[in-house]
Amino acid sequence: MTANRLQFFLAVALGIVVVSGARAAGPTPAEPTPEDSIRQGMHLEDYQVLKFNDANGVSITASEFMTLASTGHSFAIAKNTTASVATLSINPPAKQSAPVNAPAPLNAGLKVLIGEKIPEPPIPALIGVAGNRQPMTGRPVLISFFFHDCIPCIQEIPALNAFAEKNPDVSALAVTFESKDDATRFVSEYGLKWPVSVGAGEFVESLGIKTYPTLALISADGKLLGARTGNLASTNQAGDGSSVLQSWVSALLK
Repeated sequence: MTANRLQFFLAVALGIVVVSGARAAGPTPAEPTPEDSIRQGMHLEDYQVLKFNDANGVSITASEFMTLASTGHSFAIAKNTTASVATLSINPPAKQSAPVNAPAPLNAGLKVLIGEKIPEPPIPALIGVAGNRQPMTGRPVLISFFFHDCIPCIQEIPALNAFAEKNPDVSALAVTFESKDDATRFVSEYGLKWPVSVGAGEFVESLGIKTYPTLALISADGKLLGARTGNLASTNQAGDGSSVLQSWVSALLK
């Protein structure tokens, strides 16, 4: 992740002013537009056209999309490689925080169906702060898919950490398509205490992850038990979403 892009996302998401250090003499590079920043941040450089929709499916600008995403709204990405178009859509309210006993599809629209084996998860390349270093074989695995600038992903970290601490019998694994540098920064800045697999774009694509954050629960024998999207911390229940996550996982493991 470039310094300019990081500064842009931080300024939007946190409402702060970032002062750049001294630069070499010469023309001042143009600041990236919101669309440029999104294209780089979402690794959508291969798509010539980006489209943005609000929760009602109405077209909005890149700047309006960033404002919604930076205030905790989850979103989905639909990629049309043939037309070279990527459409980023804010999830409707019903999808922002699915109820614990959400109706079908229990796989949250993933390519893998409930009861099917998933591809082998990538080996963690980075251990989160005070991370769980126990082996992940022979027991269920809860996988969290995230990226550095995903505000809803950041907001649910307390719930994820609390779950891992209270459930040592369930392995925890955070997965991102981003680089180790970006993931290291995420862990350092926000205190994620899960093992993290980085550069896992192929694994993410194989599951069809399009919405962030996404959680997937895998059985001890590698089969998909369930998946959910949306920010745990945005549920109507009090707290950081810990009880919602605990109830959801417990129901699937019965």
